[in-house]
Amino acid sequence: MVLTASRIYDKFLIGLADRVKLLDVSGTNPVWTRWVKAYFQDLGFQQGFQVKLTNSEEGEREFLLDLCWLKETSEECLMGLALECEWEYGDAVLYDFRKLVHMKAFVKVVVCALSKDMMDSTLDEMCRVIRSNPLRLMQESYLVINLPDSENSYKTGRLTVTGDEISSSGQRRALREESVDCKQSLPTL
Repeated sequence: MVLTASRIYDKFLIGLADRVKLLDVSGTNPVWTRWVKAYFQDLGFQQGFQVKLTNSEEGEREFLLDLCWLKETSEECLMGLALECEWEYGDAVLYDFRKLVHMKAFVKVVVCALSKDMMDSTLDEMCRVIRSNPLRLMQESYLVINLPDSENSYKTGRLTVTGDEISSSGQRRALREESVDCKQSLPTL
């Protein structure tokens, strides 16, 4: 059975809390992208999935998405999770989100870093896009993980993470907000 969006979010928060001091929170987008992909790759393996991911640093071409969990056997062929990680603003996040809308996966994840104001309007648009899609699966859900102050975390020593779950009918439910200690007491990667 595939983990639910809210369970994946809880596991992400635990993983982030365990590793954030090893990350350079003032680091560049590729640092965060590598960590997010590595985290979801490990979680996918733990759940018994084959994991496909893009590794642009090694010149690999993207396999449709930044990362996905697959099970392909004689009995089943499914995508348990589809993930896009986008650190640019608004339109770029929505562009990647629309790719997820077209995928058949149980859980579709977007990881981004938008301001609170921009996040609210982006979530509204995501819900609208889902509702406007005539081909939706009842079993699918969306998880939006936002690290809105990742650039300020270096100064404050705290990283705020917000999560939202969106149903296949476009109904949004806020998940808990978490503030993670990210003081650089350990060497960075």
